[in-house]
Amino acid sequence: MIYSPRVGFLLAVFFMVILTRLQPFAAELLHASPKIKPDYFVSMDGGETSEYAIVVEKETQKLVLYRYDGVYEPVFDVKCSTGEVPGIKTRSGDKKTPEGVYFFTGLFEKKYLSAVYGEMAFPMDYPNLIDQLNGREGNAIWMHGTNKQVKDRDSNGCIVLANKDIEKLSKYITVNRTPIIVTDKIQYTELDDDQTIKEQLMAFLHEWNGALLNGSYERYLSFYDPGTISTIAWWDEWKDIRNELRQSSVPADIQLKKVSIYKHNGVYTALFDQLIQVGKQVQDVGTRKVCLKTDADTIRIIGDIYQSVMPKNSEQKPDNPFLRACYDLKKYYSADQHHSADQDIEALVDKWLTAWKNKDIKAYGDCYASDFRFRQMDRKAWLEKKKRLSQRYKYISVSREKLAVKTGVKTSSATFIQKYKSSGYRAVGEKELIFKRENGQWKIYRERWKKI
Repeated sequence: MIYSPRVGFLLAVFFMVILTRLQPFAAELLHASPKIKPDYFVSMDGGETSEYAIVVEKETQKLVLYRYDGVYEPVFDVKCSTGEVPGIKTRSGDKKTPEGVYFFTGLFEKKYLSAVYGEMAFPMDYPNLIDQLNGREGNAIWMHGTNKQVKDRDSNGCIVLANKDIEKLSKYITVNRTPIIVTDKIQYTELDDDQTIKEQLMAFLHEWNGALLNGSYERYLSFYDPGTISTIAWWDEWKDIRNELRQSSVPADIQLKKVSIYKHNGVYTALFDQLIQVGKQVQDVGTRKVCLKTDADTIRIIGDIYQSVMPKNSEQKPDNPFLRACYDLKKYYSADQHHSADQDIEALVDKWLTAWKNKDIKAYGDCYASDFRFRQMDRKAWLEKKKRLSQRYKYISVSREKLAVKTGVKTSSATFIQKYKSSGYRAVGEKELIFKRENGQWKIYRERWKKI
């Protein structure tokens, strides 16, 4: 059959109209929620922003950027080059690219690089905790650009991209946060396949965190594999800080934020931001990385390190990032402690005065510690004496002036001018009340009076 030019033109217009109508449906199909995901993603949480992860497939020499924003979605893929020798890197100079879950530890711009590294370079944290446990050695594994054409398996172990591709990728990388997962061949799984282990790992991490906040040394240690760790040198210092916090009555909490979990070769890597909150003050400790293994129904930590930490601004502070954050907070919880104690003690003095004026011996007695003593009288004898006096006088009037409070961790004091007047006695003098904590509350422990 022969078509005229006019018929050909009309057919072309027809197909253009059909394609235009189908374009929205095609776009919707391309961006539909995928039913599968790379098997390395267990959980990704970027907080209020999207979380990104990079997967490198050595077999196809391909790098894929994934975004998680409620669903796992490939953003783009580009050609890459890995080590010229196949297999997993085990030693320096073997020209192999490592396999596992890694994170970028920095960014080198072009002005700091020789031409072979192209426009930029991202150092990776090889050898990571798992590499070290397996005796793998070497260093200086980077993802970088190049000043030549990208060819398959053409590097000494680094991951090499064309300059335009690494520039495009760099916009999605957060140092010490964005993972780069290197594998020989990408394995995929159904979206819900990891739901059970995800819930178990999240529960484990929160129990571990709870043991840090409230548990014993033995309880905290029980979360670790016995072959990985035998002692936690900083625990005694943390225990002293924790006791101070409890005595201050200022609420404290340790928070795990933006928890992401990745897996590779049977090992789970959890990455999260750790924060300490005391009262209304929040201190960022850093980004912590915990490596875990499962055996039957048991989960244990086999590696624990800070991927990034807040800078140390004083040589006198401890090297441990967690303790350092506690010391940074101390000025706040100490201030809150003293401020709160001042208010609590002033309120107790007023309660004590009001109870005596109203001859309310029960409320008056509630102000005293169980081991209160005055001269030869214990608390019981003292309150019996006060009860007799309250029954003797028709009225009692007592007030304070010039209250001064001094707070401490174990004891505090209040001094003031006391003006006392009753139907049978009146006096003005300097009163001093000594307080101690009993069941978390300030109580009068001793008292003194001097007539003026």
